[in-house]
Amino acid sequence: MKLARVLVPVAASLVFQLDAVVLEAQAGKAGFPELPAVSTMLSVQQENAARMQRQKAVFDRKLKEQEQKNLEVVKVNEDLLHHAQSMQKAGNALRHSELKMLQDQLAAAQKFLTESVEQTDDTKATDLDVLAEDRSDLRRRFAKGPVLAGAFFDLQYGPKSKAIDRSICCQNNSEPESLITMLASGIKVETSDKM
Repeated sequence: MKLARVLVPVAASLVFQLDAVVLEAQAGKAGFPELPAVSTMLSVQQENAARMQRQKAVFDRKLKEQEQKNLEVVKVNEDLLHHAQSMQKAGNALRHSELKMLQDQLAAAQKFLTESVEQTDDTKATDLDVLAEDRSDLRRRFAKGPVLAGAFFDLQYGPKSKAIDRSICCQNNSEPESLITMLASGIKVETSDKM
């Protein structure tokens, strides 16, 4: 009992150190605070524990759902990355094959052009030497007057007809444009002489 007497004053001093508002709210008939029944405290504690368990279960479920979604997104990203890499490899292979094909076509075209030029090159042909005119023959022909396109017809310049410029007639007659110009000028001169 001595022990009980010693503990009661200590317990009483602890009670008075508590907040006064709490003591007044829980004050009983004698003015001292009354503790709720142990069963009530236990049921409240069990309700709190059950509520915490439900909240934890909901949180864990949401966390697992989010983790599952994240794993699915990672898997989709990996699939897309592999697909993009395979598409890039296929595109590179296609470009390489097209480039090779174009190079082969270009080589064939160059070979064809080289062979065509070699086959049609007449600079060394001895058969065509007959067609080459001597420059002295050309000078003799132009000495008496201009000749259009290798003697289509001769135009004589008289004192009245000055429509054809002699410099045009004496230019390089191998150009088609100059031949047409000389022919047109000659026709104009002939028609003006007949009038």
